[in-house]
Amino acid sequence: MILDCENGSGTYEKLLDRTLGRAHTDHMPATATPRQIEFLTALIGKIVALDPSFTEAAALVLETAPTETTVVVSDRITRAQATLARLQEAAQAPAPVVAAPVAPKAATVVPDGSYALDGKDGALRFYDVETPSRGKWAGFTFLRVAASDERYPIKGAERTRILAEIAVDPKAAATRYGLHFSVCACCHKQLTDETSRAIGLGPICARRF
Repeated sequence: MILDCENGSGTYEKLLDRTLGRAHTDHMPATATPRQIEFLTALIGKIVALDPSFTEAAALVLETAPTETTVVVSDRITRAQATLARLQEAAQAPAPVVAAPVAPKAATVVPDGSYALDGKDGALRFYDVETPSRGKWAGFTFLRVAASDERYPIKGAERTRILAEIAVDPKAAATRYGLHFSVCACCHKQLTDETSRAIGLGPICARRF
């Protein structure tokens, strides 16, 4: 049969158009099936339940899924399954062990007064401790080292170290000062009582230790 390329319904062009049109229709990708949509919806519901941060993205996926092809939705299902597995694994993992907070060490408490300690070089050092009860520095313990008639502040780690050393036995350090200078280590009054001279502290100040 010879097709007329000019006239009639059997023209070559029309036949070609009809043939290509049928072929195009036959190979159009199918949209997602109801079962795919249902399965994807269930997966995304579980994902959002485990991690609500996926809510916005999940809504967008479910909105577009019915118009997407089976191939695309199948890929989304695979990805959703992987995400769900990761979230479920994280949910089942044991919670990390958090160490209990360490309570801060109580401040070293040393009564106001003067103390004597051996320095790192073995020489005897004399210190004054003062903790104001009023004003801007109330509650802060000042430490000063004696140098002749002068007193020089000690700060930072060295202050902390010396106060801690005095706090081990403040009465012994105070007694050592009092015996060296023959005065009370707390009020600096001259000691006349035999017992007070023996301990380097007056009877009233001795009660502070």
